[in-house]
Amino acid sequence: MKDFICRHRRLLQVLLSLLLLLPQLRLLYLTRVQPTGDALYDRYQSAVLGRMRWQLDLPVLGDWIPWRLYKPRQPLPYVLDDGLLASWEADFGSDPRYWELRYCNDMMAGRTPESGTYGTDNAADAWQRRDAVRHLARAEELGVDDGHLQALLLPYKFSSLNRHYAELWSQPLSHGESLDLTVQQEDEQRRLIEEAVRVSLDNAWPAYDRWEYEAGFGVSDELYERLDAANQLPCPPRVPFPLSFVHENLTGKCGNPLVAGCVLEAGIELDFGSVNLIRVKDRCKELQIASPLRGYEPCMDSIWQMMLREGYLQNPGYPLLGLAICNMQAGMLLDEVPTQLEPHEAAMLEDQREKIHSIYKLYLQWRDEALANHTLAFSELQHRQHDEQGVFADAQRSGPPSLMEQAFGRHPSVEEEHPQSERLRWRIPAVRYRELFDLQRSQAEFLDSQVMPLIEELRAFHIGQYGADARDEVRSDQLE
Repeated sequence: MKDFICRHRRLLQVLLSLLLLLPQLRLLYLTRVQPTGDALYDRYQSAVLGRMRWQLDLPVLGDWIPWRLYKPRQPLPYVLDDGLLASWEADFGSDPRYWELRYCNDMMAGRTPESGTYGTDNAADAWQRRDAVRHLARAEELGVDDGHLQALLLPYKFSSLNRHYAELWSQPLSHGESLDLTVQQEDEQRRLIEEAVRVSLDNAWPAYDRWEYEAGFGVSDELYERLDAANQLPCPPRVPFPLSFVHENLTGKCGNPLVAGCVLEAGIELDFGSVNLIRVKDRCKELQIASPLRGYEPCMDSIWQMMLREGYLQNPGYPLLGLAICNMQAGMLLDEVPTQLEPHEAAMLEDQREKIHSIYKLYLQWRDEALANHTLAFSELQHRQHDEQGVFADAQRSGPPSLMEQAFGRHPSVEEEHPQSERLRWRIPAVRYRELFDLQRSQAEFLDSQVMPLIEELRAFHIGQYGADARDEVRSDQLE
């Protein structure tokens, strides 16, 4: 043996070197840049991959707990240094997505709008100085904002304005002063919304915010005509770049899956202006009491069409939530037969409700498949959604769960607690981000292939219109 080693020492040294290099070569392969054709995203994924490369197989330990970003708020792994992103301004400063990237990166780092001077700065323009939001404000200052960026910025403007007036309202006021302050606040709120709508010809969200705000003051034909116009504008999910890019390209070329998984985690954990379905539900109920001249059913149809937009159906973490309002609308209308709907019209609406139930059933089937094929990621998501949000927790329900509650509640086969070994695996970035990417891509493929055809059928239906057509046909037959 000694003679063999002496004769082949050089060969053995080479083989040993290769064995030592294999883990490094594997890491280099896993963290290679996979070009997408988008210069900004490719620059971003290259920077993230460089940061995570040599820590890919190391569990993230310490006080960072996956899916518990809010309590306490801790930075997500592999956040880029803002100084590095600032050095890209010469190349990408004219692209609104670049400023969204810096905003999103601050959010991932825990530098949220609620941190910093949030508790002391109550000026109406405090949003310009908020952590993270200051990058969106800078884009607006430079004139490189677009409708998508304004959709992200508007909620923060509103928040700062309301905090400012809350401080003013806390002061002793005469009756006249309180009336003047009310008018002033409402004028300022409308001004903010109208400015956002004016520059958002390529995005529906500011117009939807305007509808939600103005509907609180009463209904009118103009209000719902504006909503119909907003329904013709693009309505992507209300999330910043790079999440918007990953979401749009999830079933295509979205680069390295580890980076995409890291970005998707941010989309699930962070709130970029969540959809307020409670307010939409209240608007539907208010229409039962008072409707404009155009009628109850056309107004309900405007809301129906809004709830079927991409931004409401492809919300990260909670897909298809807009269907909850559509299902409620169908139930409200059908409960009013025959006072509002004629029998043939009710039958058509019942058919639409069956389509919604079919989508829920398909989604339940996909969840079973996801649990079998993506057990770790699906179970972790279930724990996060149930524990943190409790949207459809058992304690909130009396009686058997509806299809919607089954679709968005905890899967009955998910264990209460994972084995410790599985919890440790989930902390390894190479595992967590790949598993999360595969699960989200599977969901996107399912939605595209099986759900969207049914969604298109729902969009083609218009509440009230088919009833009117059918009544005209009946009258024609009677005349003949």
